[in-house]
Amino acid sequence: VIYTAIDIHNNVSTTQFNVIVTDNEDPVITAPADISTVMDADNCFATVDIGQPTTSENCTDFVLASLNFENAAVNQNVVASTYDNSLHSSFVISGGQGIEGNSNNKVYVTRFFGNIKKPVLELDLDNAVVLSELKFRHSHNHNPGFPTNPSYYAQLQVDVANTGNFVNIGAPVLLSSSTNNTVASIDLSGLSLAPGIHKFRFDAIFSSGSNSNTEFFAMDNIELLASNTLNVTNDAPMNSQFPVGTTVVTWTAADAFGNSSTSTQNVIVEDDQNPVIANTPADISVNNDPSICGAEVTWTLPTASDNCDVDTFVSTHNSGDVFPVGTTTVVYTATDIYNNVSTTQFNVVVTDNELPVIAGTPADISVNND
Repeated sequence: VIYTAIDIHNNVSTTQFNVIVTDNEDPVITAPADISTVMDADNCFATVDIGQPTTSENCTDFVLASLNFENAAVNQNVVASTYDNSLHSSFVISGGQGIEGNSNNKVYVTRFFGNIKKPVLELDLDNAVVLSELKFRHSHNHNPGFPTNPSYYAQLQVDVANTGNFVNIGAPVLLSSSTNNTVASIDLSGLSLAPGIHKFRFDAIFSSGSNSNTEFFAMDNIELLASNTLNVTNDAPMNSQFPVGTTVVTWTAADAFGNSSTSTQNVIVEDDQNPVIANTPADISVNNDPSICGAEVTWTLPTASDNCDVDTFVSTHNSGDVFPVGTTTVVYTATDIYNNVSTTQFNVVVTDNELPVIAGTPADISVNND
């Protein structure tokens, strides 16, 4: 904030102080509702669309960097911003003709002829940002008689990451008598910039698109605005495949000033698929073993599998057991690690086809009658 006092003889004194406003309010984030589902068929996981959280932020667009020239000296052609925040180290304009005007109206004049080059706005970022617009007040300079060309435009260009390659960004700004001393706003269309040095400059063009190396204009009250776009992340599996059980997903929203908050969501996956038992034997019918009231019976063992894992696979009888005469039901039971159960069975039928043996039969007996 600058106070300026001018006496009746045009002597001038200024004083200033800074007003520093810090955004220390965390964004608000509410995770999506908890989800309960069953796993994908024949898999031990579920592919889940967990949705999107709701968020809000107290600061949306904000002034990232600004320049004014009240305290600059006439002909000064390097001016640094006095506005600072935690996102950038510096914002400096240099080149061009520099400062012109008087104590009441100092502007930065652009020219491009001879050894005078286009002024460059250099932004040194400490943090990644998403830009939204560039605002500036433009005029002919302190002499309202220029420019004379009615079809003169200022085209903003950007050099991302200081590569030396300037490209056009935003719509060109008309500079004419009708727009003199007005504020222009150039849409930067969500330009994302990483930490480091980035540069901006204006290219002088005619309505035809051709360049002009003679026209010039003046700038003041330059503001570079950024979007306080929330960075929303979560720690869900990258492939959206959630294991059986409860997975706690933590959602995080962080703003450009390092404020953040979290919210959690439960994803509950149930295994509802029973184990599979294969190769169950058909019913087995045999005769009894000689001299035994039963029979030893063998069979090819069935197998058990599961989409997750089989915990136990047991049977009421084993291959090779001796089965009594009659019908015995053999039951196999498979239980998976989540207590889903499958059973299968077959009958073993033993038939006694061995005749009884009569022993001690007396010899023929011959006797006379009593």
